[in-house]
Amino acid sequence: MGKKMIITLIILPLLFVAGFIVFGLTNGRFIADKTTPRPIIGSPAPDFTFPDMDGNEVSLSDFKGKVIFLNIWATWCPSCKEEMPTIYRLYKRFEGDERFQMLTVSIDVLGKEAVIPHYKEMGVYLPTLLDTKSKIKSIYGISGVPETFIIDKNGKIVFVVLGPRKWDSERYISDIENLMNAS
Repeated sequence: MGKKMIITLIILPLLFVAGFIVFGLTNGRFIADKTTPRPIIGSPAPDFTFPDMDGNEVSLSDFKGKVIFLNIWATWCPSCKEEMPTIYRLYKRFEGDERFQMLTVSIDVLGKEAVIPHYKEMGVYLPTLLDTKSKIKSIYGISGVPETFIIDKNGKIVFVVLGPRKWDSERYISDIENLMNAS
């Protein structure tokens, strides 16, 4: 075996491993999603800051003292599309109630360029934060979309749902009202 062949056999696998590590660190798919634990019921909701549809920086902690409905979604997700009308009806039900805050976090890479046409097509508009780098996935240990977290007035997670739901059902409305009325 020649020197070139030996160097190739050593360097190529090292480059492959280095590339895999760099991809994992920058993309978050291999490292952050697997090592970040999902917040559990009763634990404080991890804070985050993302721009809203107008470019204003919004943090979860801005809404302490309110019951927060936090939904993580994407325009390309069929299940997200399925539940979106029910989320919109829930939003309209509590719109203007100072004890409640709805936040949706879109993980679409194109940000509002993807969200605006989607909302027009769906006939809805929701308070939306834009996470074009999917950082929320590692902050909340998200494994897919949609995922929803209900956070009480003290900033603790009280409900976690993976997958779509009919959020405008009396069950969920009642649960949210009970949280809003709790001391």
